[in-house]
Amino acid sequence: MNFKKLTIHNIASIVDAEIDFAAEPIASEPLFLICGETGAGKSVILDSICLALYRDTPRIKSSNDSDYADELFIKKDKDGKIANTVKFKDVRQLMRRGAKEAFAKLEFVGNDGKSYVAKWSVRFNRNGNIDAEKQELQCLDDGNVYTKVADVKAMIAAAVGLEFDQFCRTSLLAQGEFTKFLASDDNAKSDILQKLTGTDIYERIGAEIAQRRSELNQEILEKKAAVEAYGLKSDEEVAAVKTELEDLEKNVKMRSEICAKLEAERAWLDDFEKCGKRVVEAESKLREIEGVINGDVFAENVKLLEEWDLTRDVREVLKSKALLVQEQADLQNREALLKGEFAKFRGCILSLEKELEGMIAEAEALDGWLRSESDKKLMYADSQFIITKLNFCADEQAQAVLCAGKADVLRRDKLPDLQKMLNSAAEECAVVEGDLQNKSREVEAVAKELEKRSLDDLNNEKNRLNSTLSLLKDAELALQKCDESFSAFNNLTKDRTEHEAALNDLAEQEAKLCKVVAGLEADVKQKRTVFEKVRLCAEDLVKSLRSQLQVGDECPVCGQKIAFLKTDEAFADSVKPFRVELDAAEERWRKADGEHKALLAALVVKGEALEVLRRKEMAASADVDAAKKSLAEVCSQLGVEPEETRLKESMALMAGNVSESLKTIDSQLVEMSSLQNGFAKLQKEKDAKSDELNKFLSKKNKLEKDLLSCEGEIKSLDDLSKRCSVNVERTFGEIAPKIVYEGWADNLKITAEKLKRDAAIYESNAKRKEVQDKDCELKSALLQNAKTAVSKIYADFPDWNTACLDGYMLDVNSFAAQLLADVSSLKTKMAANFDGRERAEREIVAFLENNKGFSMEKLEAVAVKKADFIEKIRLRIAELQNDRIALLGEVNGGKLALDGLNKKRPEGLQDNISVDELAALIKAENEAVKICSQQIGGKKNWLETEERNRTLFAEKKLELEKLAVLFDKWERLNKMFGTNRGKAFNKIAQSYVLQELLSCANGYLRTLNARYELSCQSGSLGILVRDMYLGGTLRPGNTLSGGESFIVSLALALGLSSLGGARITADIIFIDEGFGTLSHDYLDSVLGLLERLHGIGGKKVGVISHVDVLRERIPAQIQLNKKGASGASEIVVRRLM
Repeated sequence: MNFKKLTIHNIASIVDAEIDFAAEPIASEPLFLICGETGAGKSVILDSICLALYRDTPRIKSSNDSDYADELFIKKDKDGKIANTVKFKDVRQLMRRGAKEAFAKLEFVGNDGKSYVAKWSVRFNRNGNIDAEKQELQCLDDGNVYTKVADVKAMIAAAVGLEFDQFCRTSLLAQGEFTKFLASDDNAKSDILQKLTGTDIYERIGAEIAQRRSELNQEILEKKAAVEAYGLKSDEEVAAVKTELEDLEKNVKMRSEICAKLEAERAWLDDFEKCGKRVVEAESKLREIEGVINGDVFAENVKLLEEWDLTRDVREVLKSKALLVQEQADLQNREALLKGEFAKFRGCILSLEKELEGMIAEAEALDGWLRSESDKKLMYADSQFIITKLNFCADEQAQAVLCAGKADVLRRDKLPDLQKMLNSAAEECAVVEGDLQNKSREVEAVAKELEKRSLDDLNNEKNRLNSTLSLLKDAELALQKCDESFSAFNNLTKDRTEHEAALNDLAEQEAKLCKVVAGLEADVKQKRTVFEKVRLCAEDLVKSLRSQLQVGDECPVCGQKIAFLKTDEAFADSVKPFRVELDAAEERWRKADGEHKALLAALVVKGEALEVLRRKEMAASADVDAAKKSLAEVCSQLGVEPEETRLKESMALMAGNVSESLKTIDSQLVEMSSLQNGFAKLQKEKDAKSDELNKFLSKKNKLEKDLLSCEGEIKSLDDLSKRCSVNVERTFGEIAPKIVYEGWADNLKITAEKLKRDAAIYESNAKRKEVQDKDCELKSALLQNAKTAVSKIYADFPDWNTACLDGYMLDVNSFAAQLLADVSSLKTKMAANFDGRERAEREIVAFLENNKGFSMEKLEAVAVKKADFIEKIRLRIAELQNDRIALLGEVNGGKLALDGLNKKRPEGLQDNISVDELAALIKAENEAVKICSQQIGGKKNWLETEERNRTLFAEKKLELEKLAVLFDKWERLNKMFGTNRGKAFNKIAQSYVLQELLSCANGYLRTLNARYELSCQSGSLGILVRDMYLGGTLRPGNTLSGGESFIVSLALALGLSSLGGARITADIIFIDEGFGTLSHDYLDSVLGLLERLHGIGGKKVGVISHVDVLRERIPAQIQLNKKGASGASEIVVRRLM
């Protein structure tokens, strides 16, 4: 696939960015740099590519699967509790914090030649919740748009040709993993190689084989234990148990009949005894009640009830009379209280009369004072107007004096100074203006000199020479690329020849080994057939049949005549040699078969590698033709022939001539620059003089304005003083006729204060006089009403005329009304109370006359009895009478019941036996029945269990035999490939993959450093380094230095990217950090190789690094720069010159 354009919006630290891989400067460069400070977002570019294509990123996928709370994704309920959580593997967390939406969009050309746009996006909805992530794929050629997850995944797989892990292995080189790989042990190497090459399928297959074998083995052990657990009984034991069961059931039936008879006798005897006991108890209670009824207390209570009922009405009258007597006492107390209130009221009236006399005297005094001030009444009426005018005149007089003083000061001090300063400023302006004219003439002279020379012609000539020099550099690079592509083509041709020879050798080995495996497999089948026949003779069933034969009989299995009979041990021993031979043959076959399978895997790997080399060789041949064509184009522009024998020397001579011409032009440009600097200096001095003149002119203009302002201010002050004097004279004419004070114009402020004070006193006294007159009128009316109320109270209670209390101040009107109402009510209640007492006395006397047996004392004695006491006596009498009747019925009924029971007495019931004795007999019989029933249940369960065990035993034995056959198959697979973690099969595959990987890596390593070559030993994952400078000696890869480890890791990473073939990889390979460990020599070699990758396989290389030296060496750059404290980064794509 070919990358075209990547668009990033709000992913991690990048707000908005667009990287066009098909545009300059990236399009024409084989190598470009992704650089920026730590945290700027270099890896975000790779994350965005993976999101757009696969909805995943390497660092998110490697996270654990636990949860955490994140406010970006969740909402809180009303109690502040977190409602949901988010997983660490959720790629939506890459959205920039604070953003409302985010997306990553990649435009690319697929392996099918069609143009596509893949987009991943996420956003917040209107409710503030984050939506699920979305992915879509659009085919620009046919217009189809895919949005379903399954459809997008299938189309990406078809267009890109790689799954996510494969894409990361071939395009995002895991260089750091190879660095760890060199220093790890075999187990760690296996884990890393599995991650890099995707060989985990073999580990899973091996582990599943071991797991399946273990599960079958465990299942066999469990089923064997289950079969052995069935302890089956003999037929005689089963028959004996059935007989015992029949005897127990007969015994239970007999004892149940005896229990039923005893239960009937116990029930009758219990009923007879209880009935007799109830009759005796009822007769005893009846005698006790009749003794109470016939006693004296009962007779007295009956008489008390009769008297209580007879006096019901007269008792109510007595109660009413007592209440009226109590009310009479209360009314007398009320009369005394109201008499005291009346005394307070009379005292208050006397106080009001005295107060009215004082108010009248005070009103007469105020009236006399007002008459004495009558001549000033009109002045007091206009006092507010007069005071305002007096204050106005006083302020105007003060303002006139102040303005006249200020005008005199300005004429004397400020005006002469301003005139003097203005004359001095005019002289300074004339001097500076002369200097400015001189400087202008100097500037004009230098400008004329510059016009005589042409700066544009010099710059144009310099640009032309630089372009020629650039073409010479391009020609040198094209010539170098020609040499490199030709060298790469020769190397690939050599590698392809070597691979073809090695593949032919492996094919011959495989053919030979295939014949060996076939022979061994036939031998195993023959020995297994013999073993099965022998084993059949040793089976338990055959032994049982043979035990029934005699010497000389014919064998029912093989048909031979029996010469002698073997023992069971002899049968078992005869099988062992055949088993040993079969095991040895199977072991030889498994070993040979494993080697054959491994050799087949190596053939497949070698064949794929050879196909890759053939494609690379064809591509390298095309690169040689392209390099020659590029060289011819550059040479044509320079006017030289590309086939020239001394092309390098010719281009060097041309470069020297161009450089000399550039030096001459540079000297002329320096001289021109010096003249321009002088002109600039003179122009700057002229501008300074012009600024100075402007300052002096500004100062002169300001002084002229200040002088005019001062003269205007003096005139304004004189005019204001005159206006104030005229206002005072006019106002005096308005107020003089109204003022009666002597010498009022001497001090206007004091006159205004005196008038204000006197007018306030006059107005206050006038208002007091008016209020006093109204109060006297109200007091008189109040006294008259109070005296009327006293007269009415005297009419009802004439003996109150002496009551009077001083010192009380009351609300006379309301108090008089309330007192009149209370007195009237008291009078009415006292009359009603007297009438009620008279009526009650008459009714009591009438009752005593009609009932001669009653006296007043007896009547009062009955009346004091409590009603609840009387009701208790009434209830007790009725209860005794009812109980007597009920007991009589119970005694008679019990005697009849006893007669009935005697007639139903059970036959055979003993005379002296008790209920308890019968219950004991019943309990004994029930216990015997219970024991027999338990024995019956046990026997039945035993028989059911035995029957079930016999059925299950037959089924389990058949299952175990089938399971043993299946286990034998998995056991053979497990011995070849299975381990607990699947490492055995995985290492077989990984060893061949590693050999092919090292072969590809050595192709790159020879270009980077011809000193070393990588290899590994058969059956091991350890990487060895062959040092060509030391005669080809081998040493472990972890002994390399830091820079050498980087070179080897880079070669391995590049080898991995080409392992799958160029047909299904991307056109750009991204390589991460590690360049900081390299020296300048190594760095040149590495960068040269990365640049030649484009010529070898058409691949560009994107280097991700923050090393400064790479910024100087790689012109095409994608720069990430942080913006402020927000953490956001911007992306700039540029080419450095």
